[in-house]
Amino acid sequence: MPMDFVAQQEHARRKTSRLMLYFVAAVVGMSIVIYLLVAVIFLGSGRGHTIGAKGLWNPALFLAVSSGTVGIVVCGCLLKINELSYGGSSLAMRMGGHQLNPNSTDPDERKLLNVVEEMAIASGVPVPPV
Repeated sequence: MPMDFVAQQEHARRKTSRLMLYFVAAVVGMSIVIYLLVAVIFLGSGRGHTIGAKGLWNPALFLAVSSGTVGIVVCGCLLKINELSYGGSSLAMRMGGHQLNPNSTDPDERKLLNVVEEMAIASGVPVPPV
């Protein structure tokens, strides 16, 4: 069955757009929940009364909490992007992988090295480290 690359690409774009929308919704949801927690703690403490719906809203506090939440999420994203920019070998090492010796005598390692070498030769690229 032939693969329709254009349709697959469009499907991947739709999925990516949906994931981005979910990510933004999650960050907005986190900002709201964290704001509510901080507002209940700081706006309701020491006053000896329950907080009404009007007393729970504080625009300055909401801006501060939202900015902090978004800042932490952005910093986390930038750190992960930086980690991934070092390439696949760095990621593999972090997940417990190790570089194979090209002169290995282990049968499983030899199979893997042979497959990678054959694929590199077939595609006309240099053999990468495994």
